[in-house]
Amino acid sequence: MVSLDRKNRHNRKERSASKMVIFTEGDVTEPQYLTDWIRNFAAKNGVNHIKAMTKFEIVASKYESEPLKIVENLIEAKKPAKNYLDTFYAVFDEDDRSIGGKDKENFDKAFEEAKDNNIKVICSNRSVELWALMHFSDKTPTTKNELEKELKIYLPRYNAKTNKRFDIDLMLVNDNEDKAISRAKKLRTNNSKLGDWRIRPSTNFDELIEAMRDFVKN
Repeated sequence: MVSLDRKNRHNRKERSASKMVIFTEGDVTEPQYLTDWIRNFAAKNGVNHIKAMTKFEIVASKYESEPLKIVENLIEAKKPAKNYLDTFYAVFDEDDRSIGGKDKENFDKAFEEAKDNNIKVICSNRSVELWALMHFSDKTPTTKNELEKELKIYLPRYNAKTNKRFDIDLMLVNDNEDKAISRAKKLRTNNSKLGDWRIRPSTNFDELIEAMRDFVKN
């Protein structure tokens, strides 16, 4: 069992309930989707949505979308390496950052610093829109424009420039989410056989959703 330093022992006395802290790259899409998801899931499972929301702290990037900066902001704000009560996630897109040069260097460093600081990374290649698309389709468009065009077939109100909010009601119809989880796992497994799944159209957003399901219920 991990021992807590004096400050964290004090914090544990002050607050015995754990939180899931999620820092996101997006200012709109991810925070709105996750907030809508919590409310929807709570309602479907007979949990007070206000109580459910108190279990989470979702922090938008405020225009700092670079993955390493998101991880560093989380580290600076929450000191996750010394906090064994809460669970920490950094959510960002690959967005062609793994190709090479300084972007790749910072992209890789974001994962390294997250691992060293008790942070779990949720990464989508090219973007979180792939996770949304997986609720409806097995297709894996490789460009941003193709991905957004395909997603609009199923989420017609979505627009990358004017309305970046996902329609949660359409995404969660029937067993769409379970299908998305299955597709994400299968694609990640297949791409891992070729090397690093993060450099190919893939996502591990399913890991965050499964963790959130358990967190709301417990």
